[in-house]
Amino acid sequence: MGAGQMELTVLVYLKDVDTRVLWPSLLSQAEASIAKSLPTGVRTFEVLYTTSLESAEAKLNQLFSERPCAAVILLSDALLDPDDSWRVEWRATSAMKCLRDEYADHHYLSLAVGNDDRRVPDVDIMLNKRCNLRKLLAALNLLIDRARYYSRPAKCPEPSGLKIRAINSQAELRDAFKLRYAVYRVMGYLSEDAMDIEQLMELDGCDCWSNHFGAFVAQPDGSQTLVGTARLIMTRNYDDRYKHWTNSSATTYSLKKLLERRKSELVNFRLPIFLTLPLNDEMTKAFKSIWPWAELSRVIVAPEYRGAEIGRSIIEFAVSEADRLNTESVLLECLELHRPMYEKMEFQPLGRGGVVMGVGKTMVGMQRMHPKLAEICQTEKT
Repeated sequence: MGAGQMELTVLVYLKDVDTRVLWPSLLSQAEASIAKSLPTGVRTFEVLYTTSLESAEAKLNQLFSERPCAAVILLSDALLDPDDSWRVEWRATSAMKCLRDEYADHHYLSLAVGNDDRRVPDVDIMLNKRCNLRKLLAALNLLIDRARYYSRPAKCPEPSGLKIRAINSQAELRDAFKLRYAVYRVMGYLSEDAMDIEQLMELDGCDCWSNHFGAFVAQPDGSQTLVGTARLIMTRNYDDRYKHWTNSSATTYSLKKLLERRKSELVNFRLPIFLTLPLNDEMTKAFKSIWPWAELSRVIVAPEYRGAEIGRSIIEFAVSEADRLNTESVLLECLELHRPMYEKMEFQPLGRGGVVMGVGKTMVGMQRMHPKLAEICQTEKT
């Protein structure tokens, strides 16, 4: 889906009688405001109403089959459990989860209307049913940005002067944290406390035992601009400088609190995927291994540089570094739509998915064994 090609539809199903009275006027104003000045990358914008979730699903199928460039936001008050379960991960209805899975490889987003706006895993945005126009417009514009980021960018040549290398200063690591914040905010991956960080940085305890990498573009004045980043969370063999630089970057109470909480959550696991997925066999192997294990995460490219396969280059560099360090296994969690890309890089699906720690999205787990070890395992099987 290239720039200027997105056809965006807000598909509305409102079950509650009072909500059906309040929201049409609100949505009409929002539609007029957005249609008056379409965001870059959006060709059309419309609001359509349905009478049930079943008819909404039928309309979703129609839109995605008829429009190759379709992006759809489902806005409904029927996506959450009306009993308001005390655990937020239980609030999403089975229908919402089925829709999420069915359209995982489409540009499908959800906007749930409820009694509050507490974050719910796999719901892109929550709005109180009595929200105002300003909040609705902010939510819709954020989802438009998210749809644009999820869309396949137009292919473009690699920028001149591109270099993929390890991050080698605190300033560069802080730039990586800022890039992660900017992109994760659009993607909806930030927790509520992380969203409120004044420094506009996304960091966590894993950064202290990770090796960090960046994609840099040379500038005319000789400086280098960070345009992409990734990290390998390591069980061992990580660069101690990153621990010092991460701790030094947490200069406010809120950042320090967030950092320490993430550290305590992972003190016995090291790799977040072991908290997300039931990988008991893999966890046991990692703890017993004399070689390091790693988790690849925070693979991010600045929006203006997408389409040049910089993300793939960063991943390949990180994996080569893992091999250089004799890392026995590299694990990762990714969206379903990104799985084919990782499969081309020798990652194999683990057959299990879960809500990623700190991200609030259900993703699939994947694994890549060290080539020499994989060869030994294949020989033993045959």
